[in-house]
Amino acid sequence: MCDRRIASVSDILDRVKFSTKDSCPSELDKLLYTAFQVRFRRWLCGKGHPAQLRGKFIGDELFTAEEHDPLVRARCFLHAASDLDLIPLSPSLQFKVCSLVITDPVQSLAHSIQIVLNVPSSENSLTTAVPPPIAFHTCDTRMVVTIDTWVQNALREPCTLNDDDATAFDLWIHTQMILTEYNRT
Repeated sequence: MCDRRIASVSDILDRVKFSTKDSCPSELDKLLYTAFQVRFRRWLCGKGHPAQLRGKFIGDELFTAEEHDPLVRARCFLHAASDLDLIPLSPSLQFKVCSLVITDPVQSLAHSIQIVLNVPSSENSLTTAVPPPIAFHTCDTRMVVTIDTWVQNALREPCTLNDDDATAFDLWIHTQMILTEYNRT
């Protein structure tokens, strides 16, 4: 029997496939899509939980136990996206990221496959300071992400390769992974 535990981040990252269903994305949409990919990979490859979440979303004991664990985030993502703690046996299982430019929020549900990035037009963008929730659909390992004004601003925030410097994006995505609500839509 093979060991199906995550041995390295690449066990998960190699299964994440980014693509777009939009045949004609704007230059801004392409930039946001690329920025999301970079930030998502950066977050996934980080170690432990962001320090800013200690005592708020992560208990002190768990934070200390997993502080330098390079696989915590990969395990959080696997569990959030599939409701599994072990890598599925299917070698063909992938987490696909599909970017869509949607002006009608209802339309995004009909076209979403796997991890979907919805980029609303500026006239429909949310202008609140509340980050959007990520909808997880574990039966088909799909995660729907809406790139609204808050996420766009988080993607524009400067960051370094040092994962000790958690950005607003890191805190948002990590919190979403540990506080999953399945099949919200």
